[in-house]
Amino acid sequence: MSSDCVYCELELVIDRDNLISGALKVVNQLRKNWLFDRLKFKTFTGGITNQLIGVHHNGDQSDTILIRVYGVNTEHIIDHRNEIRILQFLNTSGFGSRIYATFTNGYAYQYLLGRTLDEQSCYDPMIYPLVAAKMAHLHLQMTKYKQISGVEDKSVLWDKINSFIALSGDTCNEGKSEEQRNLPSKAKLTQELEWLMAHLEKFESPLVLCHNDLLLGNIIYDERSNVVHFIDFEYAGPNYQAYDIANLFNEFSGENQWASYPDENFRRDWVQSYLKVFDNCQDVGESKLKQMLYEIEHFRLASHFFCGTWAAYQATHSKLDFDFISYSNLRLQEYYRVKSALLPSTPLD
Repeated sequence: MSSDCVYCELELVIDRDNLISGALKVVNQLRKNWLFDRLKFKTFTGGITNQLIGVHHNGDQSDTILIRVYGVNTEHIIDHRNEIRILQFLNTSGFGSRIYATFTNGYAYQYLLGRTLDEQSCYDPMIYPLVAAKMAHLHLQMTKYKQISGVEDKSVLWDKINSFIALSGDTCNEGKSEEQRNLPSKAKLTQELEWLMAHLEKFESPLVLCHNDLLLGNIIYDERSNVVHFIDFEYAGPNYQAYDIANLFNEFSGENQWASYPDENFRRDWVQSYLKVFDNCQDVGESKLKQMLYEIEHFRLASHFFCGTWAAYQATHSKLDFDFISYSNLRLQEYYRVKSALLPSTPLD
């Protein structure tokens, strides 16, 4: 790694339509000895919120600088200053990437070697215990994080969802597509949120430092050193322990629309691996294991509802070419399906 790589704050706005030009300005500050004709740029297209470009020099991909440009209007739902503080805290605690620089509408950070998980590798018996242990270690950072940040002893979940609902499009059907008309109204979403809060808070799941967006694409496995890394902590913050695990299990299906949600035996093994680290024990009690598995199943609801309302917000504000309306419908339909399966006697309206 180049010795001229130090943290700095740049007075710079990167044009989302000209990422290479903006990335070059950042690289010129961080790697003054890099030659332009030996630079290689790669634009990543997998994200649906931000824009991301990587730059490396002279074929050395291990020293790639990643440059993230915030999505349009994301400042309404994400405190980007707090995001940087969390990223810096986590990096000093052994999580995530080193932050090289911030600029007005994004930041530059370290590239981590490895491959992202997919719908097959997430079940690999050599990998999933590492993921469970990594999540447990992350969750255990809560006490230290509170001491350093002074953050409230309160989940970020409900305020986030409230923001998504409040800032999403109006409920007037005039001029809307059929899919938009099929979305629940703001009033119905708010009513459903009130029920969900009351239902899940009965479980008293512990508040821990959660990732809150642990998609398979946000988990990197480095097979050379047999370690996993978590990336993309923009939604990280205090939240319910069961939520982070439930959200990850929901994401195991990838594009299969939850047809391959992990079975009970796998969930038991995964949670046992997690609890051995979180509770610092080798013998996980059966009653605790059953209770946690039960809580996780109910917190699946919060994961689907969060993503459904997030997508409704993005449909109003994002400039990216993605069908947020369909995705919102998909997640909210799954929310009601899971709710009906878990609580068949509870009205859905």
